[in-house]
This record gives sequence, C-alpha cells and structure tokens, in this order.
Amino acid sequence: MQPIERCWGATKNPIGRDPAKTMTKLQQRMRVQFDLQDMKLFTGCWRRMQETEDKYWQQVASEEAQFASDSSGGSVEEEADDATDLAEEIEEQEEE
Repeated sequence: MQPIERCWGATKNPIGRDPAKTMTKLQQRMRVQFDLQDMKLFTGCWRRMQETEDKYWQQVASEEAQFASDSSGGSVEEEADDATDLAEEIEEQEEE
C-alpha cells in the first residue's frame, strides 16, 4: 500500500464510522479531519511502507539464493564440456 493510501485512510475512516447526513456536514468533517493530520502521520505512513518494501526485497533475495543453491551449480562451460564428452562417447559406441 502506498503512503498516500494510508494517509487517506486515516482521514476518511473516522468520517465513515459516523457518516454525515448532508454534504455540508461532510465538507465540515473533511476539513476537520484534514486539519488533524500532521507530519507525524505522513512520516509514519512512509516509514511503514519502507518497512514493507524492505521485507519484500529481503524475501526476494532469500528466494533467489535458495534457487541458486538448488540448481546444479555447474558453469555453462562445464555443462558444454559434459555435453561434448557425451557426444564423443555416443560416436565411439556407434563406430564399434
């Protein structure tokens, strides 16, 4: 969730818990809620988003490391050498 979504939620949720009956009342409540928001709210929303993003990238790195350790681990050159050796063995068997 983006920081602006969290900030908007902090503004609109109190209004949603006690809905206004008229547009005039809604506008008044919106102004009050916007006035109540401060930089602490915005930095808190931003910090929470950063923590979530950091956890995501740590998980991605962990999964990539696990995938790399699960693979054969051989280099491309080693795999090419193995394929060449196998081809030579097949040719030798066919000549016999």
